[in-house]
Amino acid sequence: MFQTRTPKVSENDKIIIHLDNPLQEEIFSKVFNQLLNSIRKQLKNSNIRLEAKSAKEEDSGDKNGKLYTLDDKFNYLADKNPSLKKLKRDLDLDFDFN
Repeated sequence: MFQTRTPKVSENDKIIIHLDNPLQEEIFSKVFNQLLNSIRKQLKNSNIRLEAKSAKEEDSGDKNGKLYTLDDKFNYLADKNPSLKKLKRDLDLDFDFN
């Protein structure tokens, strides 16, 4: 989780951890207390609080997110170059090529 996004330190000793998917949320909930206790002990600060923010809670305008599906990738590129939508429509292209 920490390799893709760096936790942010907020005011009042709060650390915000950004989670990208439900699996990360599940893992984080299992290790939350252990992680919090470890951070408090190593930093010698019992006031530290952890907060997790999932991708769905974050601003939908955030363009720093990862593009996982083919539709996400196409829509991202089509926003930059609207002629891609016309090309897709004119050539009757489809991304479902399983």
